[in-house]
Amino acid sequence: MTDTPVQAVTNILFEESDYATNIFPLHGGAVEAGGKAYLFLAPTGQGKTTLTAYLAAQGFSYINDDSIIIDMNTDSVLPNLSPVCLRPGSIPVLKQYGCTISGTEINIEDIERIVYMPDNTVHTALPIGNIYFIERIQNDNDCNRNYNACRHIDKSEAIQLLMSSLCSPDAVDISRMKYAIHSAEHCFRLIYSDMRYIADLLNNIM
Repeated sequence: MTDTPVQAVTNILFEESDYATNIFPLHGGAVEAGGKAYLFLAPTGQGKTTLTAYLAAQGFSYINDDSIIIDMNTDSVLPNLSPVCLRPGSIPVLKQYGCTISGTEINIEDIERIVYMPDNTVHTALPIGNIYFIERIQNDNDCNRNYNACRHIDKSEAIQLLMSSLCSPDAVDISRMKYAIHSAEHCFRLIYSDMRYIADLLNNIM
């Protein structure tokens, strides 16, 4: 029994999806920069949707804010468009960065979201650039307390993080473990208090 049947069904679909054997499905957001896909992975509540929305507003083409589909055979991110679903608390954060979001307010079972589709979206498969495991640090609006850092992750830690970021526990198998080993060299730990740092990071890579 549940008082939130829509959320219960959503959780079942998310956790029990059966992916094709060539697919490496990750929980995260992604944008395009310089013809490559850049991935931002984090647990729920770490700001990946807000970050993805900000980067899309800065001209980086939108791929997805929650579900990244990688074809292991071609080592590429497949187009998987769905609307950005922002928490209401993200709107004032984005306004501080000069981003005004116009979307539709959705309220289902006390879950509030602002839903919209960015203007620039990706419709073709893209090679993978870097994979960032993000951690947001609150800066209390004090620019002198900003903290931003990006460092390469040790291979063994990267493999563990990639496998724990799979969309479904049922997706864990030997072929995906091998792919995680292959992808570990592209993984970075990204700690930030200012989203402009990440936009600059992507621009410098291009």
